[in-house]
Amino acid sequence: MSITLPPPAASAAEPGDRRSAWFAASRRRLGLTENAWYDPAVEQVLDAVARGEPIHAAVVELGNARGQAGFDLRETATDLAALAEVLPVEVADRLHVESTVAALSAWADAFIDRVHPPAVVDATTGLATVAYLRVRLVEVHRECDERGLLPSAAYALVVTGPIDPLPTPLARLAGRLRAGRCTRNRFPGGETACLVDGQRVAVLAPNDDRLTRRARGLASDLTRAREGILHIEPLADRLPDSQRRLDELAVLRTP
Repeated sequence: MSITLPPPAASAAEPGDRRSAWFAASRRRLGLTENAWYDPAVEQVLDAVARGEPIHAAVVELGNARGQAGFDLRETATDLAALAEVLPVEVADRLHVESTVAALSAWADAFIDRVHPPAVVDATTGLATVAYLRVRLVEVHRECDERGLLPSAAYALVVTGPIDPLPTPLARLAGRLRAGRCTRNRFPGGETACLVDGQRVAVLAPNDDRLTRRARGLASDLTRAREGILHIEPLADRLPDSQRRLDELAVLRTP
């Protein structure tokens, strides 16, 4: 659990200092150092109290910050109890009634995102997400560097699919399903492929003598009788250029 922003200076002996009193109450229960306990969200809560404003939104932000920082559920709930101890009675009552559940829900969302990163597979197509393809670009460039290979000699990017969107939501869903099925059939060997704009596919594949044939087959599967694109090019030798080129190819509109 790490907090990078230090707390602002405050005197523990200063009367009416709620931040110091809150930290002291939390430290008694949890044994945390002030640097581990403090987050800018603490100031948002205290500012709302000082201005006599509702504290619901600030406490929700606190729950989110605790989850991102790695506090577990017990620690987060205990810290909220320590906060209630130093608040005016009427504000503490509102904390218990209105905000604690929302704060713990925000903690849960942040904690789950921290422990389980977003999915790398698109549920509709079974293909990778664009975000994961960008991660694969990093891995491929690292692999080529370790093997002493130029990325342009080892890998290529393929973008193919129809140019114009399908006319109805049902047709677009069917197109997504077909894109996933056809791509897995044409590239079954572990290549990374994703849907880049709802109907066209980008594939990161070995730059071998089978690539053009497989890419043409996929283009035919995806476009059928519609106008489409097929673009094949070697991967750039520099990672930033590869990432930029992927972004450019994702919006390519000309055959």
